[in-house]
Amino acid sequence: MCDMQVAVAFVRRTSELVLEGGSHLQVGWRRSAIAFLADLLRPAPAHALHPSVLEALRGATAALNRALQRAELPGLLAPRGLPASHWWWSPRSCAASSSGGINTACQVASPA
Repeated sequence: MCDMQVAVAFVRRTSELVLEGGSHLQVGWRRSAIAFLADLLRPAPAHALHPSVLEALRGATAALNRALQRAELPGLLAPRGLPASHWWWSPRSCAASSSGGINTACQVASPA
C-alpha cells in the first residue's frame, strides 16, 4: 500500500469513528492531521501524485466532512495554535453559544 493509500484509509477510518460515536477529541485531532496533510500536498506538482489517489483522498475527506456536519459532537474549543479553519472542533451548537468571541458552553480540548 502506498503512502497516499494509507492516508485515504486514515480518512475513512476517521469517518467510521464519527459514525461509531468516537471521541470528539480523537476525531478532532485526526481531522486536523488530515487538514495539515492537505496543506502539505497543495504545493505539490499535479504529476507528482497519481490523480486517482488524489481523487480518493478528496472524496474520502468530503465524506468525512459530511459525517462531521451531521454528527452531534460535544462542543470543544480548538486547541491553541490550530487555525480557525479547523471548524470541526466547534460544532454548530457550540459556535451558536459563543459570547463576545468566547465559547462559554464549550470545553477546552487538550491532548491526553
